[in-house]
Amino acid sequence: MPVVDLVFRLHGEKILVDHGYQLYSAISRLIPELHSDDDIGLHPISGPLAGNRCQLITDRSVLGIRLPSERMDRSERWPCPEFRSRPKDTIG
Repeated sequence: MPVVDLVFRLHGEKILVDHGYQLYSAISRLIPELHSDDDIGLHPISGPLAGNRCQLITDRSVLGIRLPSERMDRSERWPCPEFRSRPKDTIG
């Protein structure tokens, strides 16, 4: 099955290294079907370690969401309008 990676640039200084569950929870509030759809996945956010359990957000840090390409055709929620309408540093 062909897939599409949606990539969103991140703005900010740092995030917790162990941010996975909080990120998943925040996006699931915007896109509830994320919980029940095994074909949708989140890529981990990368960045250099900053100490104190944090990592830096750099110009290469992105939020990646992988989904089947067919979902792009049949769903008005992709790309998610909520991501476009909220300031990028307030999701969560």
